Amino acid sequence: MADQDFNPYAAPSREADYEIGRPADVADGILATPWQRWLGVFLDNLLFVPAVIPFLLLAATLEEERIEEIGPMALLFGPMLVVTIVQWFLIARNGQSIGKRIIRTRIVRLDGSNPGFVYGVLLRSWVLIGLQFIPLLGYFIGLADALFVFRRDRRTIHDHIAGTKVIQV
Repeated sequence: MADQDFNPYAAPSREADYEIGRPADVADGILATPWQRWLGVFLDNLLFVPAVIPFLLLAATLEEERIEEIGPMALLFGPMLVVTIVQWFLIARNGQSIGKRIIRTRIVRLDGSNPGFVYGVLLRSWVLIGLQFIPLLGYFIGLADALFVFRRDRRTIHDHIAGTKVIQV
């Protein structure tokens, strides 16, 4: 970078030129592959199944009037909310959801520190979920977010919003 002939608009001529826009040094961890990231999210979502099944079985045994009193949505969203809160707690505490722990990846800030609640949950999840409520644009945001993982820095839109990256542990 101290080179006087450096041109940021020139085509890259060697690997080092690509490192200009990298979020952090390799010493901070090897970036998780797109497959590792996908598998971690898949496992996190799979956790909702065993959480909901007991309540669905309970609903099958209840009379229809009783279900109406409780509310059919409460039977589903109650356990899902518990799993979600546990996941948020784990991410805020150590940057790993249950799926990320199994796959051996971790969310870190660009400086390598723990993301905490604000960066790990609020900015990474809640902001993107809010953006997805924008009619028509919301569909494209979700798709673009998923496709960003294939860029060189492997950071999705929610990683850019929060200033985070996912590394291998």
